[in-house]
Amino acid sequence: MVTPSRRRELAKKAVTNKDISIRMSCELFGISETCYRYQAKLNNENATIADWLLRLAQRQRNWGFGLCFLYLRNVKGFSWNHKRVYRIYRKLELNMRIKPKTRVALPRERFRDIPVPEIDSPTREAKGPGRPASVNICSERAKHLPPTMTDAFSYGLIFFLRKNIRP
Repeated sequence: MVTPSRRRELAKKAVTNKDISIRMSCELFGISETCYRYQAKLNNENATIADWLLRLAQRQRNWGFGLCFLYLRNVKGFSWNHKRVYRIYRKLELNMRIKPKTRVALPRERFRDIPVPEIDSPTREAKGPGRPASVNICSERAKHLPPTMTDAFSYGLIFFLRKNIRP
């Protein structure tokens, strides 16, 4: 695809070299006569912007466009349009790679099986020292999970994990 500025250059060459009218040249290259006569302004200021951007890129290597632009606007007091500054920034090929956000991989197993304590079947109390005082059989479960036996504290923890961690 040929840009309008390139078509304007070709139209001007055709007018000077081939001795055709401006109107005919503009029709041939598909540009308007105002585009043919347009002269870009503020090229000196574009050079100033490029100079500032290059200096910032060398001094602050980890700054992207946003920080560079905010520094120029807020600290240095320039009132340049951000789209104009970004166009020059891209033309200088200073744009940095946009790093994707790191995702935390959730484990496949939401929780590990808790060892089932030995219990007396009639009283449902744990045997021996260091055993939990109460045991609960979890019947509220997802269809794909086996029923588990837990102590009172672990039941609350497992219930919390089941409700809050989704794959």
